[in-house]
Amino acid sequence: MPHLTLATGRQALTVAAHELNRRGTNKIFLPSYLCSSMLEPFEAVIDFTFYEMTWDLQPGPEELSRIGAGESVLICDYFGRSVPSSTSLAIEEARSRGVVVLSDTTHSPFTPPTWSFDLAIISLRKTLPIHDGAILVGALAHPPPEFEAVDESRIAAREAMAARKASLVAAGTDSGDEAAGLRDFENYLQTLDKPTAMSRKSRSIIDALNFEIIANRRRANADELLNRVEQINAVRALPDYSRTIVPAFITCQVSDARTVQQALSKQGIFCPVHWPRPDQLAATPWRNDLISLPIDHRYDRDDMVRISSALQHHLEDA
Repeated sequence: MPHLTLATGRQALTVAAHELNRRGTNKIFLPSYLCSSMLEPFEAVIDFTFYEMTWDLQPGPEELSRIGAGESVLICDYFGRSVPSSTSLAIEEARSRGVVVLSDTTHSPFTPPTWSFDLAIISLRKTLPIHDGAILVGALAHPPPEFEAVDESRIAAREAMAARKASLVAAGTDSGDEAAGLRDFENYLQTLDKPTAMSRKSRSIIDALNFEIIANRRRANADELLNRVEQINAVRALPDYSRTIVPAFITCQVSDARTVQQALSKQGIFCPVHWPRPDQLAATPWRNDLISLPIDHRYDRDDMVRISSALQHHLEDA
């Protein structure tokens, strides 16, 4: 399929929002569980509202059925899980009514969506060892007329800082200067307010990667960690993980996600928790009991054993 490569997922969402606006789409329905950074690309471009999610963070068929022609919907495969067949059917029916379907499959970049779509966003930085990079998949009737270029000197500086931080962490030390430099780079990416192409360096890294090996390792790690998490009484993995989808994380429900996150970080296991509630969703029931366990392709079965054991020991001692 035709696609654009951009510097960030936020930029890919912004280009998609402008495309919807120029097609005459008058509103987009967004999932009622997302981070504030996903709202920003739409705020100045197109009207949006929210559709209700199930407690397990799946789009409900009933919610999708109320979206009509001339409107759009964003579907996210949260944490790399499959959607129920009833949801896939509801998405197909929405498209048949003239609803434009925008998909975000950032959490399963190695697996095509199990539903049909018009445009798809994939932020590659969540799962690949690159400095910047996202893809917008689909035919654009109104593509951006031109693209800015990423400052390649900043890319080189980030690469050097990341390498130095990794060597310091491996040696059991960390000056903190590298972390501050990496944050500065993230801030720089956020300042890119015009469509900006993915850097040459990140494209060259992607060209050299063996995606089959990466996907197979992540899939094996996911299976191992899921099997072990199922044996821990105080942890519940979200449902709908599938052997046919390569996920970004194994996301679990725990009683105190922040405390678990802090305990695991002391053992060198770094897990995101999800998400600060945007102001626009202040009255919406919110999941603040989720933590995502890493299954990176850099890790193997022994790492999955260590993660599950550390989690179990913390919960038993709590």
